Amino acid sequence: MPLTAVAQYCGTANVAANIETCFKLMRDAVVKGAQMVFFPEASDFIASNTKETIELTKAHSKSFVEDIKKEARNQKLWVSIGVHEQNGPVILESTGTAYGEQVINPISTPLGKVGMAVCYDLRFPELSTELRKRGADILTYPSAFTVKTGQAHWGNYTTAKIYQRVHNDKRASYGNAMIVDPWGTVLARCPETVKPSLAFADIDLDRLHQIRREMPIMDHRRVDIFPHLAS
Repeated sequence: MPLTAVAQYCGTANVAANIETCFKLMRDAVVKGAQMVFFPEASDFIASNTKETIELTKAHSKSFVEDIKKEARNQKLWVSIGVHEQNGPVILESTGTAYGEQVINPISTPLGKVGMAVCYDLRFPELSTELRKRGADILTYPSAFTVKTGQAHWGNYTTAKIYQRVHNDKRASYGNAMIVDPWGTVLARCPETVKPSLAFADIDLDRLHQIRREMPIMDHRRVDIFPHLAS
């Protein structure tokens, strides 16, 4: 079974330091035998205000991605990472973040087909359903939840003590990066520390397919009653 890792760290507005942290986590993941590593959203930086966010995005977004891609090729490692895009994000996401225009087809990886979403998409089951219809084996929700929303919406899976990731004097994140199987079992979770960390789990697609056979939810969807679901 392929081994995967999820990464967790406390990014700041220092993009150079953040990318070095990412590089180290990638190398540590490879040493442990992981074939793919999943990073949080906004892995390139967390700024303290909208102006700084825009400035850092314009200055670093492309180079950050290219540097990650180069290191991934050097390490022969698949990487999923959330970054800012130009003309997109500000801290008040509902008014300043550009929304997606289409559903991206799942990506074939050594782990299986990965369907990509963002943390806010947890609230919209239609996206996960559509990704499943398109063949996704794994759903990924890179996140940097605030402590308040993390406790309320991500915290259903967490019982550990809260270790806040304090990015600056205006922003702290919830943490608790984890890998969860189709039954809802938490297979791995990053440790209770503010230091950069990884959690590892084997991806068992046989187990996934067994659960789908024993609980064929996709076959039980009532498109006769809800015809719009058939589209």
